[in-house]
Amino acid sequence: MTDPSSTVHAAAGSSPALDPGRDPAPGGRPPSGTSGRDGALLRFLNGVEWVGNKLPHPFWLFVILAGLVAVLSAVLATAGVTAQNPATGDVETVHNLLTSEGLQAMVGDAVENFASFPPLGVVITVLLGVAVAERSGLINTAVKLVVSRVSAGWLTFVLALTGVTGSVASDAIVVVLIPLGAAAFKAAGRSAVLGAVIAFVSSSAGFNASLVVNLTDPLVGGIT
Repeated sequence: MTDPSSTVHAAAGSSPALDPGRDPAPGGRPPSGTSGRDGALLRFLNGVEWVGNKLPHPFWLFVILAGLVAVLSAVLATAGVTAQNPATGDVETVHNLLTSEGLQAMVGDAVENFASFPPLGVVITVLLGVAVAERSGLINTAVKLVVSRVSAGWLTFVLALTGVTGSVASDAIVVVLIPLGAAAFKAAGRSAVLGAVIAFVSSSAGFNASLVVNLTDPLVGGIT
């Protein structure tokens, strides 16, 4: 006579849905509740992350770009490429940096080029001020006060405005504002995920679109 309990156990063990060792989504299909479009988006984002992790150190990126500029100068100089200076109307020619004169100019004029860069003094001054404000906690405290002491009706607007204006703190605003936005929305009885999304979008898409002077303004102002 067959034991009914053994029959139940055998049926449960042979069912794919109840087998913990079996893939619930065979054939590479997205898991339940995830559409094919979401799966494609996740694969794309994973690919972007993989490529970003393969990039070398920023120091070597600058070295590689400098080498590309030197090679490009040789190619354009050989081709006789010229350009007209819109301010003076003079015709500028491309100088080959891979010649002995070009190498001497790159090494010999490096300090002068750096010191005579128009926005250098303003950029250094702004960086010193922002660094002191950030490391002392002034920027973080100001952001927290702005977001935490606002009514629920104005919360979305103030959070987005803080994200845009907070680019004066450079990348620190992304680190500070996202969890703060989520906590503020949750305290107001709204979705914490929505608060994090608003903080991320405003601080990322609105970066350098600040209502006050930020790090990019003196840099661009000195060369335009």
